[in-house]
Amino acid sequence: MAKLSVITINYNNCTGLRRTLESVMPQLDNDIEYLVIDGGSTDGSRELIDSVSDRLAYSCSEKDNGIYNAMNKGVRHAKGEYLLFLNSGDYLYEKDTLSKVLPQLKGTDIIYGDLIYLDPATGKSREDVNPDVINADKLLTGSLPHPASFIKRQLLIDTPYNEELKIVSDWEFFVKKIMWEGCSTRRVPLFISVFVEDGVSSLSKDAHNRERGEVIKRLFTPPIISVCEEWRALVKNLQPEFIEIGKTRKLYKRIRPLLRFIIRVNSMFSSKRYH
Repeated sequence: MAKLSVITINYNNCTGLRRTLESVMPQLDNDIEYLVIDGGSTDGSRELIDSVSDRLAYSCSEKDNGIYNAMNKGVRHAKGEYLLFLNSGDYLYEKDTLSKVLPQLKGTDIIYGDLIYLDPATGKSREDVNPDVINADKLLTGSLPHPASFIKRQLLIDTPYNEELKIVSDWEFFVKKIMWEGCSTRRVPLFISVFVEDGVSSLSKDAHNRERGEVIKRLFTPPIISVCEEWRALVKNLQPEFIEIGKTRKLYKRIRPLLRFIIRVNSMFSSKRYH
C-alpha cells in the first residue's frame, strides 16, 4: 500500500492542471500514488490527463456533482494511508517537498504544514505559517490549509466530505474531526504548497462566509455561539488597548478580560489528544 495518495481535481482548467502535474509527477515514487479526477472538461484537460495516464494510479473525466463529490470520488479510489488534496492550479512548494514530508507521515491523524498564497493578478505572495497546536481559536476564525494537510484516508472513508456544501466542506470536516472527535494533529515546519487564489473559495467570499455561518449554526449550540461572538467582539474592541500596552506597565489588567474569554472558548473544545 502506498504511504501517500495525492489527489488533484480539475474542471476546465487545463493550464492550471498542467502546472500541478508538472509539480507533482517528478516527485512520485513507490510510496506515493497520484490520482486525477476531472469533471468532464472540454478545454483539453481530458487529453492532457490521457497523455500521462500511465503514471497515474487512477484517473477519470466524467460529469460530477461539484468539488466535494469529486474529492470523495478520489478518496474512494485512493490506496494511500494519507491523502493530500492538491487541486488544479496549485503546486508543491519545492521540488523535493514530498520526499521531505514522507518520513513524517506516521501515527498522527492529521499532519499539516505551512502554505503560500499567491495572487495571480499581482504576482504577490504571502506566507501562512500555522500554529503548533490547533485549538478552537484557529478553527473558528480560520482553518487548516487543505493543500498543506495530510489526512489519514480512513477518516475520510468514515466521514466523507459533505457534498451539500460548495465551498467549506473541508473546514467542516476539520471542525468535526478535531473539535468533536479529538483526532490528533501535528505540524511539520515546512512549506508544503502554493495556493493560487483564483478558485471558487477565493472568488466567492460572500458565499464562503454564508456557508461557514450555516455550518456554525448547525454544529454549535446558541450559548456557545454567543460566547464566541462576544469573544470576537472583545478582541476587536481591545485593539486600541494592545497599542497602549506598549506605553504602560498595566499589561495584566488591560488584557485580563480577553484572556478569560480565550480560556473559556478553548476549554470548551480543546482536545486532550493533540500531539
